[in-house]
Amino acid sequence: MEICLLTTHCCPALSTTVKRKKSNTNGAVLSGRSWRARQISIAWHALDGMGDSAARALPDRLRCASVNGLNQGGGHGPRRRQSGVRRGARARHAGFGIADVSGSCRVATTELPNRCWRVRMKSVSRAAQGRAGRPAVGVPVSSATGGKVGPMRVAACALAITAAIAASPAHAQYYSVNDGGTPGGNSTNNGATGAGSLAAGTDATSTGLAATAVGSKAQASGDYTIAIGEQALATGENSVSIGRGAGTLSHASRDNVAVGTMAGNTMQGEGNAAVGTGAGAIVQGNHNTATGNTSGVSVTGSYNSAFGHSAGIAVYGDSNTAIGTSAGIGVGRIGAPVLNNAAFGALAGNGVLTSTNVAIGYVSGNAVSGGDNNVSIGTYSGTAVAGGNNVSIGSRAGLYATGNNNIAIGMDAGSSIGSSAAPVNDAIAFGNAAQATQSTGVALGYQSSATTVGGVALGAGSVADRAAGAYVDPVSGNGFTTTAGAVSVGAAGGARQVINVAPGVQITDAVNLGQLQSAVSTLNQTINGLPPGGGGRTWATGNPTTYTAPSASGRNATATGSGAVASGDASTAIGDHAYASGANSVAVGANSVASAPNTLSVGSVGNERGISNVAPGVNGTDAVNLNQLNNAAAQSNRYTDQQIKGLKRYVDGGVAATMAVAGLPQATEPGKNMVSMAGSTWQGQQGMAIGISRVSERGRWIYKGSLATSTRGHGGAVIGAGYQW
Repeated sequence: MEICLLTTHCCPALSTTVKRKKSNTNGAVLSGRSWRARQISIAWHALDGMGDSAARALPDRLRCASVNGLNQGGGHGPRRRQSGVRRGARARHAGFGIADVSGSCRVATTELPNRCWRVRMKSVSRAAQGRAGRPAVGVPVSSATGGKVGPMRVAACALAITAAIAASPAHAQYYSVNDGGTPGGNSTNNGATGAGSLAAGTDATSTGLAATAVGSKAQASGDYTIAIGEQALATGENSVSIGRGAGTLSHASRDNVAVGTMAGNTMQGEGNAAVGTGAGAIVQGNHNTATGNTSGVSVTGSYNSAFGHSAGIAVYGDSNTAIGTSAGIGVGRIGAPVLNNAAFGALAGNGVLTSTNVAIGYVSGNAVSGGDNNVSIGTYSGTAVAGGNNVSIGSRAGLYATGNNNIAIGMDAGSSIGSSAAPVNDAIAFGNAAQATQSTGVALGYQSSATTVGGVALGAGSVADRAAGAYVDPVSGNGFTTTAGAVSVGAAGGARQVINVAPGVQITDAVNLGQLQSAVSTLNQTINGLPPGGGGRTWATGNPTTYTAPSASGRNATATGSGAVASGDASTAIGDHAYASGANSVAVGANSVASAPNTLSVGSVGNERGISNVAPGVNGTDAVNLNQLNNAAAQSNRYTDQQIKGLKRYVDGGVAATMAVAGLPQATEPGKNMVSMAGSTWQGQQGMAIGISRVSERGRWIYKGSLATSTRGHGGAVIGAGYQW
């Protein structure tokens, strides 16, 4: 290789071109007249020791050099200036410039050290014989005299020329790195060792293929990785770490993204994404997503999602979702991972130790254990639940539920379900502040309460507190047993009428007023059929010494018995000292009193009697016997039971349809649509749902709608949209 280093020490002939072996023309063409401008332009192809490949790698704009300050004195006249340089000529300055299309140079100079430019030349006439407009022929370095040219001197010239390059306007602009006065790694531009990689900054290194490291101590060690920020680290293939300390201590496989100060620290796995200060730290698993400062920290599992400040911390399991500030914290535990939990709302779904639970609302669905498939919708709903398949809808609904298959709907509804020592199953509380505290209890209505097993409270304020057990008929004195809690439609001081009651048929059916009136009418007919006595006049027999003649002073009145008095019109008094003063009243029995009009009395205050052997009532105004009454009550109970069972089936059908809608998958990728179907079963009822969903092209909007029905024959529809960021 023949080289020219622009000084008399390195290039005795100061030729206007460098001639490579077996090369005819190489370099810029210079006419002899340019000597008058005191510049000699040459083309620089290589420095000693660089080789052809390194020389060719230099930018084309830096391959034009010039030498200024030539001493052209001596015996050479003006004509000689056009074709030669006097022996002993010195080049005191060297510079580099930008070559334009005409071959001329715009030169910036820098002074070279003395040892680099002084040398004696043997002959220069042959070195500058090129004619105007044609390239001159260069002279090999070996033609120099005045001492042997060694590699150290050549290196000194190279350093000087490098300084000239740095001072040149063609050097890079608007780029600077401050090492604080202490040179560090990459100060010699050796931090990028991977093919096609880039390293910018103190101690920055990029060792992966096409990797990029920007920032102090930034490291991009994996292929196609990007690490931007002080101490940012990107290890796995296609991984990205942006922010101070992002990706620190990570051993990611590939395709991980960490954006934010200290984001993605100690991340292991692939396909994980963390955006936010401290987000996604200490993650072991694949395809987890954390968005928000300190979100998604300490996650063991895959496909978990956390959106919001400090959401999704300390999660063990797969496919759990937390959306909201501090939502989904403490889900699962070491050695007991959980699946498919969803928490929507600030502080929702914390401390969940089971799977497939849903919490929607501020501080909802916290501290859930003992069973799966619990649903909590509403502020503070479904908290401290120990059981499965429980549904809580409403603010503070379903608090402290212990047991399975319970339903609480309404503000403060069912907040005491299972609060006793024994767990409660299959209880239903529907209505604000409704309470069903025992198994199979049903409370329907505002502040209704069913506190016994199987008790039913219907209506606002109703209380069902009479438990199943053995009781005594207060009329007959006979004992009987009930097998379920009582049905209540009111409470003490708040009684209700039960209307539209069908006539009782069985012995345990309830009777309506028409049946009671029929029983009374039958009794009246029996009494009226008695034969008259005394020819229309009152008479009685008794002890002559104590006998008092009866008195019938009212019109059409009848009095029978010692001392009996019938003073009311059309009244009847039968018995010793019976008294009937009310119009059309009847007093039957000793000391009986009938003072109100149109009444029948068989006793008096403190001397009440029972009526026995009463035939069953037939007409609406007939009296009924106990059997009829019991039959009417039983019929009423069966009717009520049937209505409640029917209501429960409808409720179960609605729950099944709701579960089917909840089971519909949706599109997850931007620009994708999905049609989905789902089925469910709940308490013997089945639900079916069909849905359609779409994710917008940019993945921001999610639209979904669904239709649902159940085996009860009712259907519903829902449509919704959400915006994610």
